[in-house]
Amino acid sequence: MKRYLYKLACYTFIVSLFFANAVKAQEVPPVAPVPPAVNTEAMPPIAPEIPQQKWEEFGKKFEKAFDGFDVKMKGLELSMVDFDKKLKEKFKNFDQNFKFEMPALPAMPEMPDLPEVPAFNSNFSYKIGAPENAAEKIKKLTKSYTVDANDVLAIENSYGRITVNTWDKNEIKVDVEVKAFAESEDDAQKLLDGVTIANSKTGDQIVFKTTIEKNSRGNSWMSISWWNNPGEKQKVDVYYTVYMPSKNALNLKTNYTNIILPDLNGPVSVSMNYGDLTAQKLSGNTNKLSSNYGKLQLMALNNATISCNYGSFKADDLNNLNANLNYSGATLGKLSGNNTIKMNYSGGFKITAFDKDFKSLNINANYSGVNLDLIGIDGFNFDINTNYASFKYDGTKTKITSKYPDDEAKGWSSSKQYKGVYGKTTDATIIVKSNYGSVKFN
Repeated sequence: MKRYLYKLACYTFIVSLFFANAVKAQEVPPVAPVPPAVNTEAMPPIAPEIPQQKWEEFGKKFEKAFDGFDVKMKGLELSMVDFDKKLKEKFKNFDQNFKFEMPALPAMPEMPDLPEVPAFNSNFSYKIGAPENAAEKIKKLTKSYTVDANDVLAIENSYGRITVNTWDKNEIKVDVEVKAFAESEDDAQKLLDGVTIANSKTGDQIVFKTTIEKNSRGNSWMSISWWNNPGEKQKVDVYYTVYMPSKNALNLKTNYTNIILPDLNGPVSVSMNYGDLTAQKLSGNTNKLSSNYGKLQLMALNNATISCNYGSFKADDLNNLNANLNYSGATLGKLSGNNTIKMNYSGGFKITAFDKDFKSLNINANYSGVNLDLIGIDGFNFDINTNYASFKYDGTKTKITSKYPDDEAKGWSSSKQYKGVYGKTTDATIIVKSNYGSVKFN
C-alpha cells in the first residue's frame, strides 16, 4: 500500500507540474513584432514612410507564419483527451501489486517564426527647428473667415505643428508660419518658394492645405534631412495657429505633425501619421481619431471612434468609446456609457476606473492582456471567454454562477467560459473574449 501511495504521489506531482507550466504559458502571449519606438518629446524623430507594398508583404508573411497553427493546437487538445483516457485506463483496476507507468505527455506545438517588421532607415532624422549654421527664410500667412455654427474647418499639413485655440467670436482665424533652412540664402528662398498654403471657403467648408514642391529627385523637399544628406542640406517647418469657436467642426489630416487641441464641443476628425496628439476635453457628439506611429493623449473624450496603430492611447475620462488598437498600449481612466474595444498585440492595456454611469464594456483581445481596476463601480454582470488564457479575480466580490467546462468535467480544454456577478446585481455588463492573453479583475 505504501508503494502504491508513493507512486500515486509521484504521478500527481508530474501531472500538476505539467498543467502549471501549461497555465503559465497561457498567461504570457507570444512576443509580437515590435515597431519602431515613437519619441514622446515635444516633436518625435521622424523617419521616412515605409512603402505600403512592404507592409502588405509583411502582413502576408505574418499570416502565412500562423497557417496551420490552430490545427496544431487542436491536435494538442485531442492529444490531452487521449492522455486523460490512458490515465483512467491505468487506474481502472489496481491492488497492492499495481504497477503504474506514466503515459507519454503530448508535446506543445512550437510558435512559428515571425517575419521581421519592415525596417526604417536608422540614419534618418527630422527635427523641428533651425539646423546649425543654416540660412533661414520665413514667410507668414494670416487669414480670417466669418462663420456660423454650421461651418467646418479642414486643415491638411505635413512637417510641423498645429495648435488650436478657442475664442468667443463668430470667426475663424488661421496664422501660418513657414520656415525654410538651407546652406545658402538663395537655396533657403527657393525652398520657401516651393511651399504654398492654399485656403478657400466653399459653402460651409473652410479649407487650408500645405503643398510641398518636389525636388530634382522627385521627392518632397521635407523628406530630406539636414543632418544626413551632405549634398542637400535643407528642411522646412510649417506651423499652424488656429483661433476658432469651440462649437465648430474641425477636420485635420497630417503627416509628421504634432497636434495640440483645447476643449472642443463640436465634431472633431483627425487622421494623422507620425505625430502626437494632445487634447483637453473633446465633448462633441462625434469624435474620430486615427493615428499611425504616434501618441494620443486626452483629458476627456465623448462618443469617440479611435484607431491607434503602433503607438499609445491614454485618456482620463471616456464616455461611449469604440476603439481599435493594434500594437498599441492603452491606459484608460474613468469609463462610462457603452464601450467596445478590439485589440491585437496590445501590451499594457488597462482600465483604471469606472463611472457610476457605466453601462457596458465589450472587449475582444488577441495576444493582449486585459487588466481592469474595478474602482468606482458597485457591481456588474460578466461573461469571460478565454482561449489559451487565464482569468484571475478577487474572490471576495466575484461570484461565479456558471463555468464551462465545470470543475467536474473530464479531460482538458483550451477554452473556458466564466459567467457571474461582481458586487451588487445591476444592469451593467462586461464581456471579454481573449485569445492568448490573461484577463484580470483587480
